[in-house]
Amino acid sequence: MIYLLFGLGLFLYMIGTLVNEKNAGYLLAGYNTLSKEEQQAFNLSAYLKRFRKFHQFLGISFILFGLLLYYLFGEYAALLFLVCYPILAYVYFLFRSQAFSSVKQRKRNGIAALILILVLLGVLALFFYEGKANEFSVENNRIEIKGSYGESFDLDEMKSIQWVTSLPPIRMKVYGFNAGGISKGMFKTEDGQKLKLIVDKNQPHFLHITKKDGKQIYYSASEAEKGRIDLLIAANMTQSVEELGG
Repeated sequence: MIYLLFGLGLFLYMIGTLVNEKNAGYLLAGYNTLSKEEQQAFNLSAYLKRFRKFHQFLGISFILFGLLLYYLFGEYAALLFLVCYPILAYVYFLFRSQAFSSVKQRKRNGIAALILILVLLGVLALFFYEGKANEFSVENNRIEIKGSYGESFDLDEMKSIQWVTSLPPIRMKVYGFNAGGISKGMFKTEDGQKLKLIVDKNQPHFLHITKKDGKQIYYSASEAEKGRIDLLIAANMTQSVEELGG
């Protein structure tokens, strides 16, 4: 994550440095699609000055704020910032640059800003939904993991259940969500096994469930959640988690 923040931040900074009046006809989006007459009427020098300052500030602030969020709130918050901050920044820049644009360009900028806002809302909705913790419950001889990519099955379908402190090496995601330490969905291990993850990798405990049909599920839990789950299972089963896992 740290390398990604630095890499993208430097890339954004360099955009403002590399684009100039000589190469704007090739590199500057929007300007390179204008006719010769429109380019001559366009105040390129003043626009590039604003363009340069914007990208240099964006690159530096991207790194500083990203690192601050990473160390204060963790990888998930930093990843959300990494996706959303540039989108918000470019929406702001599009509106701030309207003074340089013709009526036709302003309409295009408005459409571009609207698309970026819709993308931002979609990203926020996805991160909010997938970032919500799942809920583990045992009721009426049935285990239910509520929430995104949840699971529900009867206790007699279960072969074993045990607490572990780490996940098997994961090679790839088959489908689901995998970002900021949160993994939900179907994944494939290094040795080719498929298993379902409903985990926040920052949590200390992982409940490993193996069903009689061979399906494996990993569910993460905090220290307090682990105690709650142990009580639920003890109240609904004659064997403890450790005994079943052994």
